Amino acid sequence: RPRAIGEALDSVLAQTRPPGKLVVVDDGSTDDTAQRVEEWIAARRPPFPSVLVRQPNQGAAVARNRGAAEAPDCSLLAFLDSDDLWPPDYLQRVEAAMAAAPDAVAACADRVNHDYATGETEPHHYDHYARGRRNATTLIFVEGPPGTSGTVFRRSAFEQAGAFDARWPTGQDYDLMLRVSLLGRWLHLPGAPLTTRNHLEVITGSG
Repeated sequence: RPRAIGEALDSVLAQTRPPGKLVVVDDGSTDDTAQRVEEWIAARRPPFPSVLVRQPNQGAAVARNRGAAEAPDCSLLAFLDSDDLWPPDYLQRVEAAMAAAPDAVAACADRVNHDYATGETEPHHYDHYARGRRNATTLIFVEGPPGTSGTVFRRSAFEQAGAFDARWPTGQDYDLMLRVSLLGRWLHLPGAPLTTRNHLEVITGSG
């Protein structure tokens, strides 16, 4: 995803509340994605610590855990997949909501999914996650997880839950969110949705 990753990183740079640290984990890509990230950091010179970590391909769970480990001083963990985009005030809303609810273990924002293969646009609303811990667990079971790119975890809960389970080649977000939901309150972040994008190769040729 050499093109998509730059757009995702631009959405991080555009945040009204800059992140404490940006960690990009390249999980054994075979194209020039890692080079594009290095060029982005050099050209954009973000005003916050930004690093590229390369590792042999081990899957999404290991990559996300590596990213969390590389930012030990960050008490909130916000993940962003390379083909997704945050709205500019996403981290600002995250910080305010989690500060106002110290018992909350996670929070999620609404999202709009764009499928470039079908041309369909589908909104996903998660305001029902604001109702409390038990409902969050039930909702994850019934409806599936709200999506990793639009979910922030309190580090203490992330670590207590055991982080992403590398034994799961897929569905590791579902598994982790269920475990985190048992530890405390789950919040909803009202406001602009993030953007998730599927089948970008249709318009980019390379994703």
